[in-house]
Amino acid sequence: MVATLELQERAQLAQLEAQAACLAPREQRLLMPLLASPALRSLLISLCGSQSGGLAAWCSNPRVTDILKRAGKALRSGALTDDALAQALSAAACQEVR
Repeated sequence: MVATLELQERAQLAQLEAQAACLAPREQRLLMPLLASPALRSLLISLCGSQSGGLAAWCSNPRVTDILKRAGKALRSGALTDDALAQALSAAACQEVR
């Protein structure tokens, strides 16, 4: 079971990297530092698989890029931890399901 999850995660990461490689250089510069955060990496993987046009569509949305920039800055400055971000993203997802 664990091996299956690891393979799935590797495939998802490969999809993210492939879609990121097709982005404009400016968008690539935005995303690359964010991949160090497990929570943001998971979010970006979700955006890759979205039916809204994948990662490129989300990265062309100024509101999304602003949120990603602010999250990355908060993580780098220590104002936000990766665990806190993961919890906030999970809580928001649970709210949408209700």
